Amino acid sequence: MQSIHFVARRVVLGVLLGMLPFFVQAQEGVKWAWAVKPRFDGASDFAANGLARVVIQGKPSYINAKGEEVIPPRFDRAEDFANGLALVKVNGKGIGYINEKGEEVVPPRFEDAGNFAANGLAAVRENGKWGYIRALGDGSRHAF
Repeated sequence: MQSIHFVARRVVLGVLLGMLPFFVQAQEGVKWAWAVKPRFDGASDFAANGLARVVIQGKPSYINAKGEEVIPPRFDRAEDFANGLALVKVNGKGIGYINEKGEEVVPPRFEDAGNFAANGLAAVRENGKWGYIRALGDGSRHAF
């Protein structure tokens, strides 16, 4: 793994936190290394489950922190994982959800949708109207 070394200037930042001043000093001699070398057309932050959404040749897929492909690029659209599920659109069929193994747990039938919130609900549009679905199950299979 290649390391790149740089020396940061001494910088003292004054930040107002509430009503108290808070000072941060940059470190000198900070070292860093590539965890996953650049090879993607697009990338998002890693989710709590350890997976990140990346784009490879225009198709979204998911990798782990080692850069290994965990879920292959087979989606037209994909979002980051939220509460164990990721919103995906497959072959123009509609929007559904997959689990962390890439298994379809909510069939792609919705016109539009949002991510599952912490309360287990996701906003979905079907036949031009919006409603909410609830994820039920153990994380490997969901029913709504």
